Amino acid sequence: MNYIYFKQIIIIIALGSILGYIRNSLLDSPLDLIKVKKVASSFDGTELPEEFLEPISINLEMSFNLYNNEAIFIDARSEDDYKNEHIKNSINIPFDNYEDYEDKIFNLDENTPLVLYCGGGDCELSTNLGYILFDDYELKKVLIFKAGYPAWKESGYPIE
Repeated sequence: MNYIYFKQIIIIIALGSILGYIRNSLLDSPLDLIKVKKVASSFDGTELPEEFLEPISINLEMSFNLYNNEAIFIDARSEDDYKNEHIKNSINIPFDNYEDYEDKIFNLDENTPLVLYCGGGDCELSTNLGYILFDDYELKKVLIFKAGYPAWKESGYPIE
């Protein structure tokens, strides 16, 4: 008797998986079956696009241009790193506990470009936070300054 139930369960699981795969393949934008690491597209232009499809990675020159044009800079590093040194006039929303900073997030102007940065190099905090702000909080002008704080400081740009 148990063998019959086991056989029926296997058939139901197999049938459900096959139908789910077929449905997914028929969608306009099918879901990824294997997790794909999100990488922000890059932007080397001088003017921002009208519409962002995802967070955009920018270089040092573009970051400084946006800094001088009243973009909001967000430090995704820890609160201790931020207190030690940061880009002048930036705000701190640490990726590791961004939920605690929702009051700051909800007060961000959705029409003002947001430039997120972290420790540069292999640091992914700004990219991860950028996708959260873009996808979950629906802030659509999210830019990622991948070179981060070290490149900013080396260039002699304003810090505090």
